[in-house]
Amino acid sequence: MINFIYNDGTGQYSLSKTNSNGLLDANFGNSGIFPIPASINSIPYTLESSSYKTQGSGNVFLLVESNNTNDYEIISYSFSGNLQTINALQTFPTGFNRYDFYPYPAPYTYRIEIKDNYIYLFTPTKIIKYIISNSTLSVSENADKNDLVQFANPFGDQLLLNTNEKIKSIDIYDEGGRLVLRNKSSKNIDTSGLNQGAYFIKVTTESNQIIYRKGIKN
Repeated sequence: MINFIYNDGTGQYSLSKTNSNGLLDANFGNSGIFPIPASINSIPYTLESSSYKTQGSGNVFLLVESNNTNDYEIISYSFSGNLQTINALQTFPTGFNRYDFYPYPAPYTYRIEIKDNYIYLFTPTKIIKYIISNSTLSVSENADKNDLVQFANPFGDQLLLNTNEKIKSIDIYDEGGRLVLRNKSSKNIDTSGLNQGAYFIKVTTESNQIIYRKGIKN
């Protein structure tokens, strides 16, 4: 059993795991307990409403809020306490901000659920489904879904999306998981300011379908 621990004295969040006999599982974290870091890549985070879920017997998923931007992101740790990547990112962006639904009546409840190879994000007004891979926690490259958005790869100073979908936003992340470019609705994105290298491209459609692609800037 995974247990959530909050230390009122330090403000530190931790997780523990007990076996069926009630004793701490020594293979989980540090002798059964591991603290949840207060920051990743020097960016402070706050755990959202004790929202954590497990996947099988190997990973813990946490919904966190960036203290810098109030954006909601998902992070994952192995049961040994090591930070895992989701979609090759250390912090997986959900595309939602704490104040997106303001002035929707409080409380602004966000939580996650894990089922098979899906993460479900529950927001005040909708449910979003993200695809993950059980084995590698990377984007599930579903051919049908990839066909929805095409572009020249590698791309140059312009990223031109070929799609019949109505685009809500495009976010581009570098290999370290940092957001380096955000574009609203346009299918022709100026990428002249990006350095050469690999990037993760998140396309959100007007129907709130989220599509991830990997691209190379040359």
